[in-house]
Amino acid sequence: MWLEIVFSPLIIFIAILVLSYVFFRILKRLSPPPRRSELSLEPYACGEGTDRFPPEKIQLNVQLYRYALYFTIFDVMAFILLLSFNANIIYVLIYLAVALSAIAILPRR
Repeated sequence: MWLEIVFSPLIIFIAILVLSYVFFRILKRLSPPPRRSELSLEPYACGEGTDRFPPEKIQLNVQLYRYALYFTIFDVMAFILLLSFNANIIYVLIYLAVALSAIAILPRR
């Protein structure tokens, strides 16, 4: 009986979690401290310097966000439809109507 408790998935997960935390703390003490430079304290581009990537030369294409929204909506919709095989058909149709209305609301630019 105690073997079933010791080898249960929850106890194994907690043991692996504790061991990984202990290894992390030990290896953190053994590793050298990170070197700081003047550029790493600047807020832009993680210390790469503004001479390499000046802000006026960076072009952000906002068009890609629309595709990210479409992907997110279709991905979540496919996942929920996959899980709704045993659900009532009315709930599935309501969900499809909400998802399709979310697609229709997106801007067309």
